[in-house]
Amino acid sequence: KNAAPNDVLNSLLTQYVKFLADQQRRHKELVECIYMLEQNWNGNLLENPSIVKLQQVTTAIENHLTPRHRKNWRLNMLLFRSYYDLLLYTRLVQSYIATNNA
Repeated sequence: KNAAPNDVLNSLLTQYVKFLADQQRRHKELVECIYMLEQNWNGNLLENPSIVKLQQVTTAIENHLTPRHRKNWRLNMLLFRSYYDLLLYTRLVQSYIATNNA
């Protein structure tokens, strides 16, 4: 009853991943992925280490998906968001380098 908010959130995310994303075995990694997606919005994008780490986590998840799970739109949206965050980060880094070299 008087559970800490983080415990409640962890429980809800775990249930979401296990049931809606149909991921019983890799649920801890996917919960971590969801938390990391939220961390991508914190602070300066150039100085945010979670974007590259998230890409490593999502690549490992993607490499272990079965053909059935590759069609799961909820999982695809998590992967898409991870790739898009990495794209924005990469473009910003390239722009920063080009500006400093000009």
